[in-house]
Amino acid sequence: MFVFVFMKKGVILGIIFLGFIFVCFSLVNAKITGKAQQGNVDVSLQVGNAVPAINFWEGPWNIFPIPDDSVNVDFEVTISDDNGYQDISSVTFDFTNEGIIKSGTCIESSGGGTIAIYSCSVDMDFYDIGGASNPWTITIYASDGVNNVDKSSDYLDLNFPYFIYGTMLYMKLDTSSISWGAVSPDSVNLPAINPIKMSNIANTPISGVHITGHSLGHATSTEIIDASSFGVNEQLPGCVDAQSLAESVEVEVAGASLQVGDYNLVPEANQDLYFCLINLGSISTGSYTSGDGGGSWSLRITDI
Repeated sequence: MFVFVFMKKGVILGIIFLGFIFVCFSLVNAKITGKAQQGNVDVSLQVGNAVPAINFWEGPWNIFPIPDDSVNVDFEVTISDDNGYQDISSVTFDFTNEGIIKSGTCIESSGGGTIAIYSCSVDMDFYDIGGASNPWTITIYASDGVNNVDKSSDYLDLNFPYFIYGTMLYMKLDTSSISWGAVSPDSVNLPAINPIKMSNIANTPISGVHITGHSLGHATSTEIIDASSFGVNEQLPGCVDAQSLAESVEVEVAGASLQVGDYNLVPEANQDLYFCLINLGSISTGSYTSGDGGGSWSLRITDI
């Protein structure tokens, strides 16, 4: 009885063992010979539009004002775009200084690959701010229609220096003659028919006006009218507080000055000088001119 049971248990264990082997074999065989599972995957990649890059600008140096006119300043800007230089749609600029803004549009002058060179131009007026201590900030704007970028000389980039406009001291007179017309001997305190109007036609303030007067002479006489017989006033017509001139000696006109600006619009950029015959004295009749005397009077301006 005991043996039978033992044999039955052995048979059962054997069957179980064989079944386990069969299952493992089936699983392995299924992986090797069974049909593979398949699936489709969609793949996408969005390539973004490259942002233009402003590389540097190159312009002329030593640009100075043209008195009573404007001067054209040309410069070039190099722009790159990884999508190709044709992707660049616009390049513009601003010149700024103390609230003044000069804007313009640049024109493509050449291009290849990813790089294009743009030509730009700005007009500088004779009265625009100048000097190394007052540089102009240049800001360049580039766009490809999607992305907008800008770069300024405020970034302290050596490729984007400031623009320094030169300075000049210059003036003009609205007349080249002073006349009293007909006067009587011994006349005193007679204002000239016309004043002289001075205008600042450059970009430096004029802080000093100096006059050198000479005697008036007669074509057929040795008599002269000394320059000390005349005076000048920078405030009001007439001879009140007229400052006396001196024979062939430069005299600074007290209070005379001219600021910088468009003299057609800025009164302070002009200065009127009123001349006076202070004391003629006793003298023969006739015509007296600077040409027959000591020569033309001269006016000199200074900025200190």
